[in-house]
Amino acid sequence: MLANDVGETADFYCAILDLKRHFDSDWFIILTPADGPLIELAILNVQNPIVPENMSQRATGGILTFVVENVHLAHDAAKAVDAKIVSGPTAMPYGQERLLIEDPNGQLIDISSPTAPLTSAG
Repeated sequence: MLANDVGETADFYCAILDLKRHFDSDWFIILTPADGPLIELAILNVQNPIVPENMSQRATGGILTFVVENVHLAHDAAKAVDAKIVSGPTAMPYGQERLLIEDPNGQLIDISSPTAPLTSAG
């Protein structure tokens, strides 16, 4: 992930997704889950010379998705840091409840939780 302010972006993800800083420098930060490094989310300063020149100018258009146990806790955390909430927790037809927010760089984030499986009467 590329960011103009890696510290601000890291703070955003730590606050909303209960991540911690695993590695920290002024241009590169790695975040991992607070209970262990099962995944890593790397955030690089878009102006750093190791970022290919054409990448810093590239338009974005993706959605970064995180699946969490309780989307409502992430929603509360997003509100606490005044995140731009695109859509509050919404039940989706594919068995998840989804929250859409933007990070400080305008990246669209989908934070979802599985819902109980639907049962049919019969």
